[in-house]
Amino acid sequence: MEDVVKASEKIHRFGEEKLLLALCGPTPAVLTETVWALAHETPAPYIPSRVIVFTTVVGREAIRQELFEDGQWERLRQALGVDGSQLRLGMNAEFIKVFASPDGGELEDLQTPEENAAVADFMLEHVRSFTENPDNQIVFSIAGGRKTMSVLAAQIMTLLGRPCDRICHVLVNSPFDSRDLKPRFYFPDPSIPCFRLPDGAEVGIDQARVELADIPFVPFREFFQNQFHRPPGRYMDMVRVLRGVSESFAQEKAKLEVDFAACEIKLNGRTLKLGRLPFLLYALMLYQLKTQGKRSWSLFEVIRMVYI
Repeated sequence: MEDVVKASEKIHRFGEEKLLLALCGPTPAVLTETVWALAHETPAPYIPSRVIVFTTVVGREAIRQELFEDGQWERLRQALGVDGSQLRLGMNAEFIKVFASPDGGELEDLQTPEENAAVADFMLEHVRSFTENPDNQIVFSIAGGRKTMSVLAAQIMTLLGRPCDRICHVLVNSPFDSRDLKPRFYFPDPSIPCFRLPDGAEVGIDQARVELADIPFVPFREFFQNQFHRPPGRYMDMVRVLRGVSESFAQEKAKLEVDFAACEIKLNGRTLKLGRLPFLLYALMLYQLKTQGKRSWSLFEVIRMVYI
């Protein structure tokens, strides 16, 4: 009974702190738009307690200028009516993670393969620290920054993310996604009734649409830990290891046993119970292959015969 109570308490605590991890380039409006969309999800709004931003030196300065000096972050907090424990974001290293460059400095921009590799290792290390805490629930927004950053972030979440975690992108309709709009759009701020286009035309705030797009992903975290008994290290080393596993799996030979009386197939020790008609069709395919002289199949080939 005591074990049941402890398990119940653990489930209750799981996901206690909601985090938003986000990529950001030179346009920090993507942060306010993402938070707004999460806060208006139905039926359960997601209000993160902390916002952790992965960015470059250029992105950090844009966040400082637009969100803090211009006051957009505080306007967002007021519009959402959050308390002091929610939507915490500051300019220190706890919240703003500036990518490390290959030489150990701060990265200005991603322009070379070496810089991309450094960004991948940087995100891998930090995302691992967040996902290893069972009390964290994570939403990772990949809407900001360069496309390379978004792809790497999604790949890293596939390797480290848990079933409770999410990857998302934010969608803003035109012309509210344009930097030429005056004033700049950050979220549907009720205190700004309309915006002006470059040609002088005006568009009302009621026409703004900020929507969240969830990006489904398959979490391979448990597979990696069960296979190698450790979390991944450097990103490219991990990719090379997994490619080797994939290639060896594709070449693995299958041990196949067929029980005609029970209509069962045993594949590498795993029993597949089939109905009479599916088993008959499978047996016919098996007979055809054997009569053609093909007596050794890869695991992929057998799975394809059974399921396709």
